[in-house]
Amino acid sequence: AAGPVVPTREWRELYSALDCAAVAAIHPFYTASVREFEAAGRSVVGSAPVGVEGTAAWLDAIGVACGIAQDTVDAAKNRFLPAIRG
Repeated sequence: AAGPVVPTREWRELYSALDCAAVAAIHPFYTASVREFEAAGRSVVGSAPVGVEGTAAWLDAIGVACGIAQDTVDAAKNRFLPAIRG
């Protein structure tokens, strides 16, 4: 499930954001936020994948960061990658 977007609107949302398995860092300028998540022991995965190969690599990285079985990740790739291929 997706959680709050950081930077947040309210400080209370930060606690929710820290209650995550992994962080998808969308913008490269959020380095201070990334440092805080890493300091809290959260895995950070680059985000905003481009194309089939980028999306496949991103799904693999999320799977590793969250401890998801490879067969489950492969099922997700088989479900979503064909839509990207067109």
